[in-house]
Amino acid sequence: EDSQLLEHLYATVGEKGKVITTEFSFNQEHQTKYELNFAKMSQTNLESKKSRTIRRKGDAAAVVKKAVWEWWSDSDEWEPFKDVDGQLLEKAYVAGETPFSTKKLSWNEGYDSLYIFDFTVMTQVNCDSKTSRKIQRTAAGGSKLFGHKDGEDDGYAGAVGFLSEKVGDTKVMFAGKFEPSLTPALVAEQKKLGAQSLRKQKKDY
Repeated sequence: EDSQLLEHLYATVGEKGKVITTEFSFNQEHQTKYELNFAKMSQTNLESKKSRTIRRKGDAAAVVKKAVWEWWSDSDEWEPFKDVDGQLLEKAYVAGETPFSTKKLSWNEGYDSLYIFDFTVMTQVNCDSKTSRKIQRTAAGGSKLFGHKDGEDDGYAGAVGFLSEKVGDTKVMFAGKFEPSLTPALVAEQKKLGAQSLRKQKKDY
């Protein structure tokens, strides 16, 4: 199990990459963060600072289950992200980048809305509309049963604050209250049009 996890992370970030994870089988109760440095082939406990040497035997990659990213739809069921979007989320997730913000999503072409993904609470927020959805990451076929809850997720969306000067795929900063930059008239007009992603396709991410 841990060997497959390591192989998946290695394939994701490359032989010179670094990644932070809590997903080792021996770490399920503690959720301690471990940094893996594949350039130095080391594993470091970020709490105790204790480091161990690791190695990868053989040239053939192990069989690795692909991580699946899903979102909770209005039909009250989990729907998979498109591969290109799932790969983007997986890259940010294994790098330990949370919150993660991006406009580079397949359903967002032509709209340029900023989306924020918080992998701690597994929530996705549209900064323009302030709407949010539950997301999850599982092994193939491993969908969970929880989803969007009115008030809970929407309250989280309302707490999203402002970006630092660097806009794009970057971490975000938070303030106590979200102040939308859109005028009430524009917000009303957008609501009449419906969800942005529904304007081009059936699935609403």
